[in-house]
Order: sequence, then structure tokens, then C-alpha cells
Amino acid sequence: CQRFPSRNYSVQRPAGRPDYQLLYIHKGCGHYCIDGHWQEFPAGSLILYSPSEPQIYSYYTKDNPLIYWIHFTGTEVPALLEKYGISNGYVGENRLLKQLFDEIILELQLKKPLFQDITLHLFQQLLPQIHRLCLSRSTTDDQAVQIDRLIIRLNQQYMDPWDLSAMAKFCSLSPYYFAHQFKA
Repeated sequence: CQRFPSRNYSVQRPAGRPDYQLLYIHKGCGHYCIDGHWQEFPAGSLILYSPSEPQIYSYYTKDNPLIYWIHFTGTEVPALLEKYGISNGYVGENRLLKQLFDEIILELQLKKPLFQDITLHLFQQLLPQIHRLCLSRSTTDDQAVQIDRLIIRLNQQYMDPWDLSAMAKFCSLSPYYFAHQFKA
């Protein structure tokens, strides 16, 4: 994790690194040269660098950035990144992502017994959480809240007769749209 309160910061790695790097912009913004073009990524964005991919980016104090990153490698990484759809883009500002990064950092700093196992476990939580955030962006927040409320109600009242129309009405959605959103 890095905050840049008193100076601008730039990285120039034309040959990249031997590992993957995942950056999460929690606050502020970052400026990244992707495929030869500079882009500003706002808070809530992810940037993924593959091994040997050029890494050229800058942070400016005026933007007050708070950036988290993690380096990782392994033979299973490409399959995990594909499974969870991890790529450059916006996932949203999320307290749980920040918390997972903070816990990983703490484990790596303290190096208590079994820290490597715990760090791996936290990383394995991070990727599906990112995927979940991407999936939830396909529905409006209000719809997601309504569907979550319905799921809680269904679990509380599992003996009650529920049909598609009743569930859609509970969520204030049409039956067709509800079915599509619920399935998603």
C-alpha cells in the first residue's frame, strides 16, 4: 500500500517484471500507460500487469492517491485470472478489498507462523471478491439490495409458498426482469 502525500511518483519498467502485479486504486487516481496510451484510472479501478508487460505509470500528490498492489506468480495464475475475469477496469471503491489488502500487508510485515498460508488464503479471497464486485455492477444497487432482502426472507420463511410472481412483487420488479436478475 502506498500513499503519496508529499511527492509525485513514477514507475518506468519497459521490460516489466517477472511476476504478475495487481494494483487497486482505493482513493484518488493513477495515470497508466496502457498499450502506448496514457489513461487516468479513478478510485475503484484495477490494473493488472502480466509478466514482462511494460509497466509505466505515475501518481501525483494533487490526486491524493491511495494505491494497493500485490505481486504474485505461479502456474495456476492464468487459470485463476480467467476464472475470475480479472483485468483492467473499474470494480468500485470497496471496503472489503481494502481490508483484504491490509490483512495481506500485515501478514507479510509481521511474518508470524504460517503467514504464507494465511497470505495465500487472503489472496484466494481477494480474486473472487473482485469477481463478485464485477458481477454486482451489472445490477443496480437498489435491485441487488432488494434481491438480497428476498433471499434473507426466503431463508427465514422457507415453509411459505413462494412463486415467481410473489418474489418479483417483493422486489418491485416484473416477473421476467426479476427472473433474469435473480439468475444473474
